[in-house]
Amino acid sequence: MLRLAAFRSPAPAKRMFSAAAAGSEVIGIDLGTTNSCVAVMEGKTARVIENSEGARTTPSVVAILDNDERLVGMPAKRQAVTNPENTFYAVKRLIGRKFDDKETQEVAKVVSYKIVKGNNGKDAWVEAKAAALAYGMDKADGKVIAVFDLGGGTFDVSILEISGGVFEVKSTNGDTLLGGEDFDEELLRYLVGEFRKETSIDLSGDNLAMQRLREAAEKAKRELDGLAQTDISLPFITADASGPKHLNMKITRSTFEKLVGIPPAPRGVPQIEVSFDIDANGIVNVGARDKATGKEQNIVIQSSGGLSEAEIEKMVADAEANAAADQQRKELIEAKNDADSALYTTEKTLDEHKDKIDAETVEKVKAALANLRTKSEGENTEEIKSALEEVQQMSLKIGEAVYKSQQGEGATSSDDNKDDNVHDAEFKDKKD
Repeated sequence: MLRLAAFRSPAPAKRMFSAAAAGSEVIGIDLGTTNSCVAVMEGKTARVIENSEGARTTPSVVAILDNDERLVGMPAKRQAVTNPENTFYAVKRLIGRKFDDKETQEVAKVVSYKIVKGNNGKDAWVEAKAAALAYGMDKADGKVIAVFDLGGGTFDVSILEISGGVFEVKSTNGDTLLGGEDFDEELLRYLVGEFRKETSIDLSGDNLAMQRLREAAEKAKRELDGLAQTDISLPFITADASGPKHLNMKITRSTFEKLVGIPPAPRGVPQIEVSFDIDANGIVNVGARDKATGKEQNIVIQSSGGLSEAEIEKMVADAEANAAADQQRKELIEAKNDADSALYTTEKTLDEHKDKIDAETVEKVKAALANLRTKSEGENTEEIKSALEEVQQMSLKIGEAVYKSQQGEGATSSDDNKDDNVHDAEFKDKKD
C-alpha cells in the first residue's frame, strides 16, 4: 500500500497496555478527514468525550518534531506553519488505497508532506449506520433510507435498509475528493492566482507561505458561513528584490460560491445539462455541466461483473411480476413531485402578490396549501392529486386577482395621463 514519509526517522513509539478487565462501556470513534471525535454510550444516549483541551472534536493532524516528539490534534495543527513537511493531515483519503491509485496521486499534489510506497492498510467501517442511529432512524422500521455525508474530505451516500432494528448497508458510494478540504484548496488556488497577478510572484513553491495561505483559506471559509465578506491579511508572506510583500485581499461569499460550485439561485433558474453515454462494454459515462458558469463534473460507472443468463431471466421475471406495483409506486412519486413543485410556486407567488389579493382568498389559498402538504406526506395517490387540483384552482384565483389589480392600476394611470394632456386653447373671434 503506502505510507507517509517523514524527513527524520522517529524513535519507536511506546505502547501502553492495561491489565484491567474491560468494562461494558461502548465507545464510537469518528475518524474524520479534518476532525475526529469520540463518544461513549450512556444508556441509550451518546455523549461526546472532550479532549485534553476541553474541545469536543480533535483535528485529524499528526506532527513529528526535530526531537522525534509526536504531536496530535490542535498542538500539531498550530505548528504546521513552521513544520509543513512533517505535519500530516487529510490522511483518511489514503486509507485502503494503493500508491498508484488516481485518488492517491490527486492528494499527493496538494499536501505538504511526501507520500511513498509502504505499509498495508486495513479496512474502515462506513459511518452511515452511526449517522442513522444518531438521528433516531432506528425507530423507522421497515424503511429504506439514504444517508448523505459531506465531511472534511469526502462526500458519501449510503443506502440503508432497516428491519427489526437491524441496519443493513445495501450500497455505498461517494467522492473521496469532495469535502471541506477541497473547498479550502479551491480558495487557496484563487489566492495564489490573485497574488501572482498583483506581484508576478508564484507562492506555490514556498511551503511555508502555502501553509499560511491554507490556514487563512480555512479561516475565511468558516467566516463566510455567517458573513457576506471577510478580509485575509498575511504580512510578510514573501519577499523579492524590492523588499517584503504582504497579502491583503477581500473575499466575498459570492466569489467563494462561484469558486466551489453552482451559485445559489431560485428554484428552476440553474440550467444543468446532463448527459449519459453507454458504450458496448456496458461502461456508463455521466456528465453534468452548469450552463451559466461552465463548471462540469463527470463520473464513469463500470460493471464489477457480468450477469448469467439465469440471473437475467430471473430479473426479467421479477420485473414482470411487480409491474403493477411498480406503476403504482411511479404514479405516487410523480404525484408527490408535482405537489412539491406546486407548493413551492404557489407559496412564492402568494408571497410576492399578497398585497393585491383580498384577505378571504389569501386564507383559502393557505388552507389549500396546508391540505396539500399534509396529503403529500401520505401514501394515497388519489388524495394527493385531489389536493393538488385544489391548489391549482387557487393559483388561478391568484392570477385573476393580480390581473384585475394591474388592470385597475392601468386605468388609473390612463386617466391621469388623459388629464395631463388636456390644455386650455386660446382663440380669437375673427370678424368679417
